[in-house]
Amino acid sequence: MQAWTSVYPTLVSSAFSLPLHRLCTRCIREWAAMALADEQAVLGRVMEQQQLNSTVDYGLIEGKKRTIGKRLEEIDKVISRLYEDYALGRLAGTSIDNLLPKYQKEQEELKKQLSALQEQSAEHDSTEQNAEKWISLRQNRLHYFGGGR
Repeated sequence: MQAWTSVYPTLVSSAFSLPLHRLCTRCIREWAAMALADEQAVLGRVMEQQQLNSTVDYGLIEGKKRTIGKRLEEIDKVISRLYEDYALGRLAGTSIDNLLPKYQKEQEELKKQLSALQEQSAEHDSTEQNAEKWISLRQNRLHYFGGGR
């Protein structure tokens, strides 16, 4: 509840005294006013709240993605070398038959992990983009009704 109250301080104090519609409208108006006053602060608060609500550490995800990407590059090089060595006669057919499936299996597993991490990153990016769109729409509406900055 503490994280929620830090984002909606007036909402909590008046939650029991206003009908739901008025309460929601009031909260939206407060956020709109904050967005007009300082867009980056509101965007920062939205992203901060999203981080608090999430059980995922997006910095950790980006680090894992880099690590997996590097390992996938290494595996590609190893597989290429295996084929080269086999083609040049430096590697027996049984050796490549033993080694290649192991690297291909690891490569497949890493690609699945990378895909899952990319989906989580996309969700995070989507939240940020939605917040930015909301701020932009709010500004456009204000300018449309003649209240521009």
